[in-house]
Amino acid sequence: MKADLKAGILTVAFGRQFDRLAAEALRYSRKFTALPFHVLSNIDERSIVWKEISNVTFEYFNLDQVENRKAKLTMNEHTPFENTLYMDCDSVIQKNGVEEFVNFFGVHSLILCHKTMYQKNKPVYNIYADTMIHNNIKLPLPVYFGALIAFKKTPETSRFFKGWYQIWQQSGSGREMPSLCVNVKKNNIQRSLFPSRWFSGMNKVSRAVIQHDYGCSFCQKFNITKWIDYKPYDINIKHDFSKRFI
Repeated sequence: MKADLKAGILTVAFGRQFDRLAAEALRYSRKFTALPFHVLSNIDERSIVWKEISNVTFEYFNLDQVENRKAKLTMNEHTPFENTLYMDCDSVIQKNGVEEFVNFFGVHSLILCHKTMYQKNKPVYNIYADTMIHNNIKLPLPVYFGALIAFKKTPETSRFFKGWYQIWQQSGSGREMPSLCVNVKKNNIQRSLFPSRWFSGMNKVSRAVIQHDYGCSFCQKFNITKWIDYKPYDINIKHDFSKRFI
């Protein structure tokens, strides 16, 4: 059993190309934080880039690459930190101040990053509509990024991750953001929110502390090797990202 560390950053990097991506992204991020990194991985022979990064640990999972969401959605059971900042491996810290995430908890032990709101009488992406209908959830539905989450180890966050994992499994074990949002509403999960603009998930925002993948210019800016997404469930992308009224 690992001893809890006060605060740190966790990511999931399954498969060789995402292992390299994580290494290159965290190498850049290391310029702006001394927080420890912990990486959930399913490979033994990792990128040599990791040798350039200080204060990083790894936890091995005997799972196929397609099962990386299992590691992500049970991260609360694997983090060595008392206060965890989770970032997708295609995210980089690009400004000082990431340590401040511990100040955002307030009265809650979970911090989410708001993306948008699906309103009544407006069309919804099928992937969200299908999950909502299966769980008898009505609009409006707040939508949160799955790429940035902070949490403390508490019974409430355990309930959050357990519900998220169960709904994700019931929904076909594909993309995890719809089940994240439905879980929050269905199980009345209490949460705080990251400050606006602290994270940029869709556009280049130079003042954002953390920048998420926004295409080819992301790789160029942060000196990251271009990768090809490995998401077998994307075969339904035309259906998933068409909209309908519910």
